[in-house]
Amino acid sequence: MGYNKGAMRVWIILVLLLGVLGVSWYASESVFSKPLALQTGNFTQVMIGTHMLRVEVVDTEAGRAQGLSNRNEIGSDGMLFIFQTPGVYPFWMKDMRFPIDIVWLSGGTVLGFVDSAASSSEPAPPIYPPPGPVDRVLELPAGSARTYGIEAGSKINIKQAE
Repeated sequence: MGYNKGAMRVWIILVLLLGVLGVSWYASESVFSKPLALQTGNFTQVMIGTHMLRVEVVDTEAGRAQGLSNRNEIGSDGMLFIFQTPGVYPFWMKDMRFPIDIVWLSGGTVLGFVDSAASSSEPAPPIYPPPGPVDRVLELPAGSARTYGIEAGSKINIKQAE
């Protein structure tokens, strides 16, 4: 049986075309084309007083580094950062496009909060340190701390992540 150069070229071109289409589809649907903080899809419920909020959970180093940077909105009721060990974890507003409230938590108790931390495109944006060691930080839309009556000593109940 003979080997047909023309038919072989058609098959090679077809395989290459399918490969290019496959790579293009993968890139358009892959995690590389989406903001890191949106990749988790991990949410939980947070109870503040009588208000039940659905918040995005961020519990990886990469996710914490990205946070809400480069987003146009929070996309849920808030974002909950979880740390493996209590510590003093300062937050900044690098590449933020909107103001937020930052709530510092130790266990389920509020240690303090920043009301309406301003967005910043400065090369060295302001840094907000917690008032003490925290194991969680809750970011909410600006003004939410006042709306929900959050103050130092307030209790916030966090359900197990979904």
